[in-house]
Amino acid sequence: MPFRLFLFLLLFSVTAWAKPSPEKSKTYLVYVNYELYSVRAYVLRDNGRTVANNALTYFWYGANAIQQTRGGFDGKLLHGDYKAFYLDNNLKEAGKFAKGLKTGEWKTWHAGGKLAEIIHYRKGLRHGMYESFDEQGKPVLVAHYRNGQLHGEMMTYRDGKVVNKRLYKHGEDVVPEEKKSKEPKSEKKEKRLKKSNEEQVAPTQTADTASQPQKISLREKIKTRMHKKKPEVGASEQPQPKKARKKKTVSSTSSFR
Repeated sequence: MPFRLFLFLLLFSVTAWAKPSPEKSKTYLVYVNYELYSVRAYVLRDNGRTVANNALTYFWYGANAIQQTRGGFDGKLLHGDYKAFYLDNNLKEAGKFAKGLKTGEWKTWHAGGKLAEIIHYRKGLRHGMYESFDEQGKPVLVAHYRNGQLHGEMMTYRDGKVVNKRLYKHGEDVVPEEKKSKEPKSEKKEKRLKKSNEEQVAPTQTADTASQPQKISLREKIKTRMHKKKPEVGASEQPQPKKARKKKTVSSTSSFR
């Protein structure tokens, strides 16, 4: 009895450990060999009720090959890890699929093993940063995508240095405003001469206008008259004292006459 119980528990633990995950049970592994590389990918056992979007590209398995079509599919959709190898077993491409659509981060490599591209996807469309490199590992292009369209700054490199920058918004090239061109020296000289001539003409115009009679208000006229009546006394001129008046004396003799 104890031996049978031990054997039952052992078999139960082995089956529980070997049971695949629900995600793995939906898919199975396929191998495809091409002339220059080979592919190892997972495909769905049942596509379910997946409806194709006409704007998206689907990857599917059929006739012992990985197919890709825009707006539809006619085989088992790729779902899960995807890896492609060169003939020397170096990685060529790696990423993930979700019901036939690329998702997440994808990488590609040159034949020599150097990284060639880093691409980000969301629901089958490029979304996020894009980077490409030459066979020496130097950057060639850096761009940003949003829902499959260029959106943001795109920089082009040469020998590891930025040689061109462009700005995109929803797939359209944003042209920056043209910078004001510098004026040639001849135009600057003409402007200076014109300005000096205007300054010379200005005093003559003011003299002409000054000669013209100006209207004076009544209040100003009264002020000027009052100012004339009371002349200012200079510092050197002091007011002289008034002379005393002589009293006239009348003789007594004249009064009796």
